Amino acid sequence: MTPPRQSNSAYGGTSQPAITKAFSVRIFEPADRAGVLALYSSEKASDNASDETAGTVADLIDGAHAGGHRFWVAVGEGRVIGSVALVRSNPELAHCRAMIIDPSVAERDHVVRSLGERAVADAWDQGYLKLVVHTPRSGKELKGAFHRVSFELSKETWVDGKHLLEFYQNIYARPLAPGAGEQEREVREAL
Repeated sequence: MTPPRQSNSAYGGTSQPAITKAFSVRIFEPADRAGVLALYSSEKASDNASDETAGTVADLIDGAHAGGHRFWVAVGEGRVIGSVALVRSNPELAHCRAMIIDPSVAERDHVVRSLGERAVADAWDQGYLKLVVHTPRSGKELKGAFHRVSFELSKETWVDGKHLLEFYQNIYARPLAPGAGEQEREVREAL
């Protein structure tokens, strides 16, 4: 197994919130449970990317609380507006699951990007070599975003009716920091 890495300070590491203009991304706290589960209630869940059920998400929250994996929330206007889980499968493999954003949030794409970058940076920090992303989005759509954070698309597949994207860690390149200059991003994407 690859040993966990030192936290990438450009991402704020895994212990400090990543703050943006209107919301912050931070590690799940027990008081967030009701807010996260509310995102999966009624019609809200039908507008979101996650195909998880409230029961499955409750199990993921319990697993995170027990230390089995990580669960991140986006908080804006004093409430939970999004979530993502990084679920440990084995020392080399994690699954990125339970990505959901409140459809009423105006900066939805920015919240998705921030939660995704936090989960992927955490996967890097934890030393995972492979990351399986549970998403309805195509690999073509996400390939560039994951490349910028040093994970490369390996394959796109369906398992038990779920769309999965498998990424492997590019051990030769550190993730680009959020807000990295466009020139630096263009160089990385050209590689």
